[in-house]
Amino acid sequence: MGGGQTGIITAGEEEPVRGVKKQHLPEKICATCGRPFTWRKRLAKNWNDVKYCSDACRKYRRHGRNVHR
Repeated sequence: MGGGQTGIITAGEEEPVRGVKKQHLPEKICATCGRPFTWRKRLAKNWNDVKYCSDACRKYRRHGRNVHR
Protein backbone atom coordinates (compact mmCIF):
# COMPACT_ATOMS: atom_id res chain seq x y z
CA MET A 1 0.00 0.00 0.00
CA GLY A 2 1.26 3.46 -0.77
CA GLY A 3 1.34 6.65 1.23
CA GLY A 4 2.50 5.11 4.49
CA GLN A 5 -0.77 3.27 5.15
CA THR A 6 -0.31 -0.20 6.54
CA GLY A 7 -3.93 -1.30 6.47
CA ILE A 8 -3.56 -2.63 10.00
CA ILE A 9 -6.23 -1.53 12.44
CA THR A 10 -5.26 -1.23 16.08
CA ALA A 11 -7.49 -0.78 19.10
CA GLY A 12 -9.19 2.60 19.13
CA GLU A 13 -8.84 3.24 15.40
CA GLU A 14 -11.74 3.30 12.98
CA GLU A 15 -11.88 0.97 10.01
CA PRO A 16 -10.71 2.60 6.77
CA VAL A 17 -13.50 3.92 4.56
CA ARG A 18 -14.15 1.46 1.73
CA GLY A 19 -17.16 3.07 0.12
CA VAL A 20 -20.37 4.47 1.47
CA LYS A 21 -21.23 4.58 5.16
CA LYS A 22 -24.34 2.68 6.19
CA GLN A 23 -26.37 5.80 6.92
CA HIS A 24 -25.77 6.97 3.33
CA LEU A 25 -26.85 3.80 1.52
CA PRO A 26 -29.73 4.05 -0.97
CA GLU A 27 -33.16 3.34 0.47
CA LYS A 28 -36.48 2.16 -0.98
CA ILE A 29 -39.99 1.69 0.39
CA CYS A 30 -41.42 -1.85 0.33
CA ALA A 31 -44.38 -2.16 -2.05
CA THR A 32 -46.23 -4.51 0.35
CA CYS A 33 -45.66 -3.26 3.90
CA GLY A 34 -44.52 0.32 3.25
CA ARG A 35 -41.41 0.02 5.42
CA PRO A 36 -38.12 1.51 4.27
CA PHE A 37 -35.25 -0.86 3.50
CA THR A 38 -31.67 -0.14 2.54
CA TRP A 39 -29.36 -1.40 -0.17
CA ARG A 40 -27.66 -4.72 0.53
CA LYS A 41 -24.75 -6.22 -1.34
CA ARG A 42 -26.76 -9.29 -2.32
CA LEU A 43 -29.27 -6.97 -4.06
CA ALA A 44 -26.60 -4.97 -5.90
CA LYS A 45 -26.98 -6.70 -9.27
CA ASN A 46 -30.70 -5.97 -9.55
CA TRP A 47 -31.27 -3.06 -7.14
CA ASN A 48 -33.35 -1.19 -9.73
CA ASP A 49 -35.80 -4.12 -9.90
CA VAL A 50 -36.11 -4.73 -6.13
CA LYS A 51 -39.59 -3.86 -4.78
CA TYR A 52 -39.94 -5.85 -1.56
CA CYS A 53 -38.01 -5.79 1.72
CA SER A 54 -38.22 -9.53 2.32
CA ASP A 55 -39.31 -12.86 0.88
CA ALA A 56 -42.41 -12.70 3.09
CA CYS A 57 -43.48 -9.39 1.53
CA ARG A 58 -42.80 -10.72 -1.95
CA LYS A 59 -44.91 -13.79 -1.17
CA TYR A 60 -47.86 -11.74 0.15
CA ARG A 61 -47.68 -8.96 -2.46
CA ARG A 62 -51.03 -9.87 -4.02
CA HIS A 63 -52.88 -10.12 -0.73
CA GLY A 64 -52.11 -6.56 0.33
CA ARG A 65 -51.79 -7.66 3.94
CA ASN A 66 -49.32 -6.19 6.37
CA VAL A 67 -46.80 -8.99 6.82
CA HIS A 68 -44.86 -7.28 9.65
CA ARG A 69 -46.89 -7.09 12.83
